[in-house]
Amino acid sequence: MKILFILILFLAICLLVLYRLKDRVYLNKKTKDVLSQSVKNEIKKDKEDFLRRQTLFDQSLKKAQNKK
Repeated sequence: MKILFILILFLAICLLVLYRLKDRVYLNKKTKDVLSQSVKNEIKKDKEDFLRRQTLFDQSLKKAQNKK
């Protein structure tokens, strides 16, 4: 009877640990998805900023060449 109680207690602890690990893995995956989306947004912003600056530089270069 004592062995059966210890076995049930051991299984309950194992199930609890597995349940907690499942939640942690799910949260890590969700966090990784959010972070990757954040990185994609930052790259998109950087590209747009670069193109905007490049356009401004080209326009100022054309103005300078026209003044000569």
